[in-house]
Amino acid sequence: MVYLKLKPGETLAGQSWTIAPDTRTNVPNVAKKWRPNPKFAPQQKSFANGYAMKLEIVNQSQDLVQGRIYLALPDPEQTVVAG
Repeated sequence: MVYLKLKPGETLAGQSWTIAPDTRTNVPNVAKKWRPNPKFAPQQKSFANGYAMKLEIVNQSQDLVQGRIYLALPDPEQTVVAG
């Protein structure tokens, strides 16, 4: 989950974020949620900085957001998401 900090009235369309591991200002919070065992509740870990992310929002309609993301987290599993 990526928690973006938008100003009132600001839309996602056309926005982009490039975050380096050493970026400390205007950094979105990111949360990783996983279920190590299907019998138990999911676990969650939040990251306020230290990660790398490139997020580009191409288009936004009522129910759909289109864009591209690359996210690499500084966790022991070396979690990476791209698409």
